[in-house]
Amino acid sequence: TIDSPIKFLHGGISGTVINDKLDLFNNTQLTLGYAYHTDLGPGEFSGGLQVNFLNSVFDVEKLEPMVPITNLGKSDFILDGSLGLYYKVPDKYYLGLSCTNVLQTRMKKTQVRDKRVYDLTGGYNWVVPGYPAFELQPSAFITTDLAAYSFSISAIVQYNKKYWGGLAYRYQDAASVLVGFTILKSV
Repeated sequence: TIDSPIKFLHGGISGTVINDKLDLFNNTQLTLGYAYHTDLGPGEFSGGLQVNFLNSVFDVEKLEPMVPITNLGKSDFILDGSLGLYYKVPDKYYLGLSCTNVLQTRMKKTQVRDKRVYDLTGGYNWVVPGYPAFELQPSAFITTDLAAYSFSISAIVQYNKKYWGGLAYRYQDAASVLVGFTILKSV
């Protein structure tokens, strides 16, 4: 993975190469991305675009002794993409929306298709009245392919912008205790 800010483009670019072998599939993926950043009102707006190239090789020989396969191809190449929008007012709130597998490209030979997935996230920073050293940070994340969904919520209490702790819950899956501290302030 590589990424870099590019000032004259008002954003940055990224690239990723992944090779993943899982059972009968060997997938090689190249992802190229661009994100645009600008000040908007009291906050910062970002928009991103990602293009995904995927070559998937299906090892038919492992199945043929058990299941005769005559019309299933061994290799497929697809092109798909992702889009995202994000708005943040520092120390106040943030909101993000993204969509992956926008084209829902079907692999012609292996008949595999990744569903389009939508993600929505948001959070808020609330300074406790009378105790400005304490800040409550609730947040939520929802993901869906419009057939099924998953969501998670969390709440963190931060002290002096340095120490924090909280709880998180992912629906029908997990609960977490969160603890942390900041060593260096980002610039």
